[in-house]
Amino acid sequence: MRELLTTAQKTAIADIVAESVALEFWVDSSTALVEAAEQQAPPATHKPPRLLKRKIDALKERAIPLIGSEEKRAELIGILCKLQQLATERRTAIHGQWQPKGGYRLADLLSRQPVPLEEVVFGTRGAEHRLPTGRVELLADEIKASTKALIAFFSDFPFLH
Repeated sequence: MRELLTTAQKTAIADIVAESVALEFWVDSSTALVEAAEQQAPPATHKPPRLLKRKIDALKERAIPLIGSEEKRAELIGILCKLQQLATERRTAIHGQWQPKGGYRLADLLSRQPVPLEEVVFGTRGAEHRLPTGRVELLADEIKASTKALIAFFSDFPFLH
């Protein structure tokens, strides 16, 4: 598969992985701040989620009730909703199947010649997520920007009540 992807596509995937590692670190760190603000340890039976999207959901569920300001609540909801969307796109870009736009045609398969891979698809029919190459190439920058927004939000920690 690697030989069928362009250098730009491979670079984009690597950049997405790198930015996702940083994002996951900051989601975990933000969750730790929220747990400290709750002044309680999680119950012994509590197992933190492993998937990034579920970690973002857990952070949202725990942090929103602690925020006194409606404006700050709305800001955090906006950041976390964007991160949830980016996590879905990240999953598609990293775990999806690259294919020609619209999928392979019989002629593509019979020709035994490489065809340009223009989109990545993840999921099952009816619940597929599709990303064109151009979107994949922009995704790492959006993850980075949204991670910075999360860091900035939690750096102003005294807003919690």
